[in-house]
Amino acid sequence: MKIVIAEDEESVQQGMDEMLHMINPDYELIGTVTDEQSGMELIRKKQPDLVIIDVDLSGGRGLEMLGRLRKEGNACEALILTENAEFSSVRTAMELGVVNYLLKPVRMPELSGALKRAEMRFKKKQMEKERYSLERILEAALAGQAGCDEHVEEILRLNEGFDVRETLGIFVVWLGDAYKEYAAAVEDGLKRLGVNSGLFGNCTFNYPDKRLVLTVLYHLKSMEETVSYLRRNIVPMLEAQTKKKAVAAFRFCEGIDELQKASAGVYGILDYNITIGRNTFLEYDQVKKMKLRPLHYPIELENRVKTAVLNRDEKEFARCCEAFFDERTIRGCEPREVKEACLRYSYIVLNSAKTEGILNMKKQPVQILFQSVENAVTADEIKGAFREFFQRILPDREYVAEEKKGLLAERAKRLIAEYYNQGLTLQEAARKLGVSDGYLSTMIRKETGATFSEIIRTYRIDKVKALLLSTDLKLNQIAEQAGYANPKYMSKVFKEKTGMLPLEYRKRNL
Repeated sequence: MKIVIAEDEESVQQGMDEMLHMINPDYELIGTVTDEQSGMELIRKKQPDLVIIDVDLSGGRGLEMLGRLRKEGNACEALILTENAEFSSVRTAMELGVVNYLLKPVRMPELSGALKRAEMRFKKKQMEKERYSLERILEAALAGQAGCDEHVEEILRLNEGFDVRETLGIFVVWLGDAYKEYAAAVEDGLKRLGVNSGLFGNCTFNYPDKRLVLTVLYHLKSMEETVSYLRRNIVPMLEAQTKKKAVAAFRFCEGIDELQKASAGVYGILDYNITIGRNTFLEYDQVKKMKLRPLHYPIELENRVKTAVLNRDEKEFARCCEAFFDERTIRGCEPREVKEACLRYSYIVLNSAKTEGILNMKKQPVQILFQSVENAVTADEIKGAFREFFQRILPDREYVAEEKKGLLAERAKRLIAEYYNQGLTLQEAARKLGVSDGYLSTMIRKETGATFSEIIRTYRIDKVKALLLSTDLKLNQIAEQAGYANPKYMSKVFKEKTGMLPLEYRKRNL
């Protein structure tokens, strides 16, 4: 215990000091005074756990000093020293809540017993204070636990000057993936918020599962000034501190019983950061007043993303995501609608991969994406989830090499059949199939026994043969349809392959 002695006789002060250390070395004498005024000043400054007061202090004003302390709300334990135990003085002392009334000269056993009783009372008060501290009560209210009964209300009123029905503020700082890096610093800063502002008191709580830090504001001097202070002073500070990774939101609520519901409301508006704009200070009442518009994204994005999946083009896929989250597309929309559109978009991607036979379902891409999008607070989180989704739906390169060789060759032959007359090159085919040209060349030769160029040439010659025998087209027309630059070059290649010129082939086979 921290102890102050208010006694005008120095010899008594010295004797009390010696006995205190003999009784318990852990007792800490933090000051001695010889008059009422200096006693009041010291006690206000040091806030002792126990004061030992001489009734005769400053001409008999010892009890008056204790009375003044009680009127100021100081509930420290008190021992009274006196030379004459008059009934009226004893009664006054008891009314002021003193532990004991000790006659001078004070004896060691009597002082020891009185100090032990004072210590027991002090520890009991401390336990009750901790049990019913404002911080603990607010934390319980945020968790939706039992509300305050009359006993708790009275303790909060007396100890904290807190009215359970007063207007409160809830300020939330969401950190997402940056939580581990910045949570401690943000929490430390928010704990000093009330002292630094002079506009309110506050209690701060850390929620790792939600990846956010929350502070409850109370004793608000002005609701308008509170919001202005947060917007102008705190939000810019948080942006700088977290490198613009934090999302801040705020709302008021009436009374401690509304705290859980109100905090859930604040959590519920965090994802408006997706559609209102990054690093905006989200005020609950303002968000709820917004006029939202329906979401419309460009339909050509669906075709672009299908092509990106087919080509295993991660950069183009990322560009499609950026286009989807273009401010002109999603600004002012309901976040829930944006998230639902994201999931529809993902099914287009999924079906494209499935159609092409390159879907890897072992990595559970849909379940992981759904959870990530559902919990997202920023557009960057959803973009990151889509990038991971892209990686998950496509098989590993080794998987393609070992398990899909035959399918790759077949897809290459289908491409050749479709584009042989349009100047298709090995490099273009490889890009469309999402593999390197060297790998594609090797696989085609291994599966067909021919090179890419030989297969192209065969398709073209077969096309020329078919047109020679089934139409009356001239050679320049046939060359164009078969993908040759001119009929002269076509005739040269045709003769090398068949041993005769095109017109000779027509004449012999009709």
